[in-house]
Amino acid sequence: MVEREVRRDGFSVVQDLCGHGIGRTIHESPQVPNYPDPRAKSLLSEGLVITVEPIIAAGTGRQFLDADGWTVRTADRTQVRLISP
Repeated sequence: MVEREVRRDGFSVVQDLCGHGIGRTIHESPQVPNYPDPRAKSLLSEGLVITVEPIIAAGTGRQFLDADGWTVRTADRTQVRLISP
């Protein structure tokens, strides 16, 4: 599980950002959280294409959106990285 690995190394998952389905548009259902989320009830089905996009913070995973409506910052202003293969 993503969150377990991240925490083991002393980092946090930014929980408001997650993976998602990809189909006719880039951001489709289902949402794919990077932490155990009991509200996530979607079942994966054959042929479904998803992204797994862990957003990792050096400090807290709590975040807020800047006034520009685009920039995401952690509450403690630590660095956030999008991890991709």
